[in-house]
Amino acid sequence: MNKLKSIIGIILLIFNILPFSVKAQLLVSNTLTPQQWVQNVLVGQGVQVSNVTYTGDPIAAGTFTGNTNIGLGSGVILTSGDINVAPGPNNSGSAGLSNTGGGDPDLAAIANGTIYNAAILEFDFIPESDTVKFRYVFGSDEYHEFSGSNYNDVFGFFISGPGINGPFTNNAKNIALLPMSATPVSINNVNNGTMNTGPCMNCQFLIDNSTPPGATIQYDAFTVVLVAQSGVIPCNTYHIKLAVSDVGDGVYDSGVFLEANSFTSTSLSVNLNYVSPANPSLVTPMAIEGCRKAVLTFTMPFARPDSIWVKIDSIFGSAINGVDYNLIIDSVLVLPYHISTTLTIDPIYDGITEGTEEVKLKIKTSVCGQGDTTLTIPIKDYVNITMAASNDTSVCEGQVPLWTTATGGFPPYSVQWTPIATLNNPNISSPIASPSQTTMYHVEIKDSTRCSVQHDSVLVVYNKYPMISFKPEPYTGCDTLVVNFTNNTTPDIQHYWWDFGDGHNDSTKSPTHVYHYNPSAFAYTVQLNATTAAGCSKQDTIPKLIQVYPNPQPEFTPVPDSTSLDEPTIAFTNTSIPITDQYLWNFGDSLKSTSTDLNPSFIYTRDGYYTVWLYATTDRGCKDSISHKVLVVQEIVYDLKIPNVITPNGDGKNDKFKIENLENYMVNVLSVYDRWGKKVFEQSPYLSEWDGAGLAEGTYYVVLRYKKKKEEFKYDGVVNIVR
Repeated sequence: MNKLKSIIGIILLIFNILPFSVKAQLLVSNTLTPQQWVQNVLVGQGVQVSNVTYTGDPIAAGTFTGNTNIGLGSGVILTSGDINVAPGPNNSGSAGLSNTGGGDPDLAAIANGTIYNAAILEFDFIPESDTVKFRYVFGSDEYHEFSGSNYNDVFGFFISGPGINGPFTNNAKNIALLPMSATPVSINNVNNGTMNTGPCMNCQFLIDNSTPPGATIQYDAFTVVLVAQSGVIPCNTYHIKLAVSDVGDGVYDSGVFLEANSFTSTSLSVNLNYVSPANPSLVTPMAIEGCRKAVLTFTMPFARPDSIWVKIDSIFGSAINGVDYNLIIDSVLVLPYHISTTLTIDPIYDGITEGTEEVKLKIKTSVCGQGDTTLTIPIKDYVNITMAASNDTSVCEGQVPLWTTATGGFPPYSVQWTPIATLNNPNISSPIASPSQTTMYHVEIKDSTRCSVQHDSVLVVYNKYPMISFKPEPYTGCDTLVVNFTNNTTPDIQHYWWDFGDGHNDSTKSPTHVYHYNPSAFAYTVQLNATTAAGCSKQDTIPKLIQVYPNPQPEFTPVPDSTSLDEPTIAFTNTSIPITDQYLWNFGDSLKSTSTDLNPSFIYTRDGYYTVWLYATTDRGCKDSISHKVLVVQEIVYDLKIPNVITPNGDGKNDKFKIENLENYMVNVLSVYDRWGKKVFEQSPYLSEWDGAGLAEGTYYVVLRYKKKKEEFKYDGVVNIVR
């Protein structure tokens, strides 16, 4: 197992010390000397130190700072490996480094095993009271895998001196104990379970840093903040040894964090607090005229059966006692069986701008005659708040921004708007109001001291949007549709604006508008925008409100447009757009004859000019009409035009023997003879389609017989075929 731990430890150490110590919130350093670790970092009030020594590898000890989850902000760190392993983030595994440190007999006695990589910090000290104490946290990367094993990394705080009789070197005793017990703090004594998943040992004192992995500390687990303390005889010299080491092997690191300035032994402690009656939570370290007091608490190490007067050696500073603050005397009384008493510095508000003044108190806090405490209390002028707020305004059924500003006093300011029901946030300087009626908004501003309170108000006049209502008459119709709009919008309206949807506008209340059919948009959207006297505008848009249908385009062709009483029938071809089934024909005769057929025919009985009308109606009821004249005469004589040459060469010109107007004499027969009198073609009726097919070029004789009424006619002639 030792070999496996060594390999894993080397890999994880490389993984952790390269990128993550830079990013971690824990910062470590070993640039100071051991003397500086103790004198400048660890020691607080009531202790004089001397003879500081450090035994171990230089990389195993140093100082730390940072905002971490161990609960200590700064101090001295001792490790069983390298302090650079301690910064996070945690990798949920184990990391460490075996350094050049050796063993320690006192640690070995606690661990009952072989000690490796010990880091030992020792010094003499003289306490000023009957108790010495300090705060610490123990952490390790042996957690959780090796809890309950032989790798029981340990540490100890071994104190020796007058009145102490313990089992360790120089009759020292270990004060690194669990609260209210004689149990030393170690991995096997404080864990979440053994390596075989056994029950936890004093796990209420352990913080799991691996599930989920902590961002600031590498160690897989560490203790809560613990206190080491011991009774001592004031003003005597004592010795303490602070030591930590690996047990069983030197692979994975453990470390102890000693809180800065926590190594103390005070006979009298003086704490300074500031009190704002209007705002007890204010933490700004200053007193303020007429507003914020300074309270000094004098605390003895223990209660006594008699009264004790605590002497204030001197009261001085730029603030004058009894003028700038209420008069105080140079002593305070601690009553029998009490351990503390207070003294209040109450600044007087004088309305004079004086800048920051100071009260200074010099107090002897050491029973050994070697310690004085000087407290400095700044007193600030108080300047009342000056505020401004929004002007009165109006809103159209919506939201309106409000605002307020403040100067003077002591920022930050707190803001309270009322009534709160219609505000998005009543506690900001610029809320959004959504009133449903005319509302007076009140605003209150306080500074951080709450000693000055200012008020203002803003009137928001509530206006309604217009209720838009309009009606067109008619809604639909044929091209050139005249629409009358009836406007019933309320209340008082200053301005109207109509958009008829066809590119035209109007500003009258109830306009009349003419619509025309547009094949790309026969339905028109109408919009009305109305503005009240209060300036509230609203619009209503009705899509495809007006529908305009096309008028028909009637048209027809008479065939023929002139005829005779011999053939008095005229056919009428309807070419209207669109074609519908709603037509009415008037043929213009004396009987006012009509038809509803699509393409009617009519027989005229008298000659003359006739005006024929076509009335068309679409399926939407849109109408239009058109007329044409036709002529009927008594008789029509057609002249036949008979060619004497044809050229049937396929060029589309004069290829056939075509007789013009022959269609008016449909009772006919055409015969063609060659020059020897042989009949080469005959057709009845002739359809003007003979092209001399199969015949040679030359002259041929034609005979045409046709009838007009009962009279027969004959034409004799020749035709030449030229190819």
